[in-house]
Amino acid sequence: MLTLLFNSLLSSFILIFFGFFLKKKKNLEIVDICEIAFFGAIFLSFASITLNFILPINEVLSNIIFISLIILFILSYKNFYNLKNICITILCTGCFTALILTLDNIYRPDAGLYHLPYTSIVNENNIIIGLANIHFRFGHISIIQYLNAIFNNEVLGRHGILLPAATIFSFFLVYLIQEIKNSFDKKIFCTFVFLIFTYTLYGYNRYSEFGNDATAHIYLFLVFIFFFKEFDKKNIKINLINKLLLLSIFSFLQKTTMLIGIIIPLYCYFFLKDKIKVINFTNFFSFLFVLIWLIKNILISGCLIYPISITCFDKLNWYSNEKNYQISATYQSLENESWSKGWPDKKDNKLNFDEYNKNFNWIETWILNHGYQILKKLSLFIIFIFIFLYLIRNNTRNKIKNNKKKENENGILILLWTGIIGTVLWFFRFPTYRYGSSYIVLTIILISIYYFQKKNEFIDSIKFKKKILFFMILFLTLFTLKHSVRIIKNYSLKYYDYPWPRIYGNNFENYKDKSRPVFKDGKIIYYKSNTICMYSDSPCTHFDISNIKYNEKFIFKIFNIK
Repeated sequence: MLTLLFNSLLSSFILIFFGFFLKKKKNLEIVDICEIAFFGAIFLSFASITLNFILPINEVLSNIIFISLIILFILSYKNFYNLKNICITILCTGCFTALILTLDNIYRPDAGLYHLPYTSIVNENNIIIGLANIHFRFGHISIIQYLNAIFNNEVLGRHGILLPAATIFSFFLVYLIQEIKNSFDKKIFCTFVFLIFTYTLYGYNRYSEFGNDATAHIYLFLVFIFFFKEFDKKNIKINLINKLLLLSIFSFLQKTTMLIGIIIPLYCYFFLKDKIKVINFTNFFSFLFVLIWLIKNILISGCLIYPISITCFDKLNWYSNEKNYQISATYQSLENESWSKGWPDKKDNKLNFDEYNKNFNWIETWILNHGYQILKKLSLFIIFIFIFLYLIRNNTRNKIKNNKKKENENGILILLWTGIIGTVLWFFRFPTYRYGSSYIVLTIILISIYYFQKKNEFIDSIKFKKKILFFMILFLTLFTLKHSVRIIKNYSLKYYDYPWPRIYGNNFENYKDKSRPVFKDGKIIYYKSNTICMYSDSPCTHFDISNIKYNEKFIFKIFNIK
């Protein structure tokens, strides 16, 4: 367990250091250090996917990057202003990371189906043309898999691939705590951040539930928070637009459904007086990142954004829209939409995917299953919002009349409309809670505080601060106790990856699952697993893909033949 804690601390240091490539600032406070770490994750993700076009992101390459980090730190440590705050931040985030990782599990079954297998592919191969043919989910992978891959080095080991998401979550917790402490005088903003903090501890408190979703939602939360904090339409700063654009793009690269977040930087751009300023290094970096991501998508799946069929190229040899091929974007889009709308729970077995999705044939099934579960999950959080807003409401008879414009009212409205648009799109296209939880939660929070601001005044600053601090300490204590109980309960489990979440299956040999190589023309084309692949020899699939052909219409090619 000490190794896990050490690696968690080291993971925090890595994100902070590499964050300086995209954001340089002197006299660092803890909130600034966390912000730098968020950009460090972006820089390392960009480096990983760019290098993967020509090289596998294996231990050798990761070791070179890690050694370079040490050398650069030794040469430039004097430029790390306020080293004390950096150490405090690393200690706090490292402990949070170790707490949520120890003796927990991975997100099942998706992690074993394609998160871990794709990370293994990146570790062992450069870009594989047509990769989505062996597993259609490889076509809509998250950028987080590339970030995970680059954390596999000699020091962190293979389990380093589990650290990035947990570390980002930990930085987000510390960031929210610091923002709340620094903004007691801005009560609406403080309330907004506090409610996000509350939901983060409530809704994203288990590593085994992260999947590829939690960090995507975290980055969308950051877009909303930074906008709320810094937006002033009379004096829009280009640095704010740069930051919002990069964060929203990174959220989108993790989860395509987060695309609506791009509305926020575009709205800021509308008020920018000198619009030529948007042509700068940071925005060029954002553009280049998206371009590289789209090229990768085409090479792997034949589509710019898979499985949106309008973005696919039928003439590419490694793509086919014919339904008998699992890579078909039209088929996968219909299937994904149907499943998110409760297809397995339907009563009318005569309906196919297309018929089920049309004319709200899905709505009754969805309400009785997904809808009920979502309401059940959100009800406790909504009740808490009402209780908290009541407690911070000034209900004395002698209220001071204040005719001044409410705090950042315009900013709240654009955020609210963005959340509503995202929620509506989510409901009609992909109403599985994990796909749109941030949109829903942000909409609920923003409606609540907008109405509160219109109708009520706050209690005095001292009482406001005390109530916020009370609930923060209470929720952090409950969060720590919950994980401590889980660790104690699972302490006797002596499985192979102990105490890390499992990245291997039940049958393993030389640190990997047993998988059967499949040959074609004397070459290993892929590895077939009888169960989910987990972190195994790559590329691996559990599908029967005997329909892969070498012909003019359908081809699968590996650059690095084993």
